[in-house]
Amino acid sequence: MKYILTFASLMFVLSISNAQKDVNWMSWQDAMEAAEKNPKKLYVDIYTDWCGYCKKMDKTTFKDPAIVKYLNDNFYPVKFNAEQKDNITFNDTEFKYITSGGRGVHELAYALLNGRLGYPAFVVLDEEFARILISPGFKGPDAVMMEMKFATEEKYKTMAWTTFQNNYKIEQYQKAAAAKNQATANAITKPVATNSSNSATAKKPTVNTKTNGRSIKRDTVPKQKTTTKKSGHPGFSKEHHQEGELYKVVEEMPRFPGCEDMEGTKDDKKKCAEQKLLEFVYKNLVYPTEARSKGVDGMVVLQFVIDKTGMVKDAKILRDLGSGCGDAALSVINQMPKWIPGKQRGKAVDVLYTFPVRFALEKTEKKEVEGK
Repeated sequence: MKYILTFASLMFVLSISNAQKDVNWMSWQDAMEAAEKNPKKLYVDIYTDWCGYCKKMDKTTFKDPAIVKYLNDNFYPVKFNAEQKDNITFNDTEFKYITSGGRGVHELAYALLNGRLGYPAFVVLDEEFARILISPGFKGPDAVMMEMKFATEEKYKTMAWTTFQNNYKIEQYQKAAAAKNQATANAITKPVATNSSNSATAKKPTVNTKTNGRSIKRDTVPKQKTTTKKSGHPGFSKEHHQEGELYKVVEEMPRFPGCEDMEGTKDDKKKCAEQKLLEFVYKNLVYPTEARSKGVDGMVVLQFVIDKTGMVKDAKILRDLGSGCGDAALSVINQMPKWIPGKQRGKAVDVLYTFPVRFALEKTEKKEVEGK
């Protein structure tokens, strides 16, 4: 008896373990029944049996642990065969399979995709089954996660999908670079001394130069004499420039204005300031006509100093796309109002700030350029 109970317990643990490795895909009918009892957003994977990329995503993207967990926790994940033959009644309407050309299509798949057939395709619906997003084509875990967060964070209520895409990609770029920068800063154990014959000469680092949480290739940074010292706080570094010490990372980083009077924590104000900054940039950014006509898109990286009074100065381009993109981004930086200055040990200081600006064309525009 003891053996049987132990075996049963083991099988139960294994079943839970396996469930965590896979997306809990549901049929449309099962999802509707579940949604009646407990409303939840739907993430619908519309596929066909002959779709190679559909199968590839099942083996790769939808096996990613982060995707599996996020989908299972926040959505009813639905697998919907666009060529299934069974009738489906939804919202008092019966949807059927219809023959069209060499292949048929289910009317519900046609309705969900708004007539834009192509597989794989993904549709995100809110708790009342209103469509949030249609997203066609193969995509990796990062792209799927971005779509899911657009829905779960309910950004679709306040901004366009393309705006969210730009903001999200920039935020991910900044977070990844900031993590690398912090790891490098924490690894610093000795100050670098210069202009002293009695001091050991520091070996030139082979890693990328880190600036304010962003990673910039060393060969893009103008050569200058710098002295890195311990600032008295682990992980923070500074360098000398013409007017004194220029910090790269400080205890209180500079913040874009507009959120100081809001209620909330410093974290809340920081997030608000980041959003205000992005809104300012993309409201004032003008996509150069030449870049648009040539189909040029990508990331421009800028660097500037926010001095102890909050003034933005010494703005320059670290990485350019050409066709006027760098100048367009630089123009926006030079229009910026005063920031809330950065502070180290309670004292306002000059901070070197690096900021990426993304230029992104709509898919239709890119196709037009490629077709010329």
